[in-house]
Amino acid sequence: MGEVGCNVCHDEFSATVDRRVPRVLTACGHTICTGCATGIHRAGSRNLVCPFDRVPTSLPDDHVASLKKNYALLEVLEKLASKRREDGDDVG
Repeated sequence: MGEVGCNVCHDEFSATVDRRVPRVLTACGHTICTGCATGIHRAGSRNLVCPFDRVPTSLPDDHVASLKKNYALLEVLEKLASKRREDGDDVG
């Protein structure tokens, strides 16, 4: 895992790879990637149960894409990537 990643699958979050976009579970505040949220969500369910504290978060459109992106985390990721580029450590 890189600097900041999903605590379910341990992959690094990404602003450019759809399945790795960080999504906020608004009922509890935890963040997981879109791919894990999709895997956890039961089709037809209006809720997604947090894998950490079991608190259900409502899905307004019955779809994981209706979860808010964690823009604060995406901003941190961009700053880390920028810093790595400045330092010459960009590996990807």
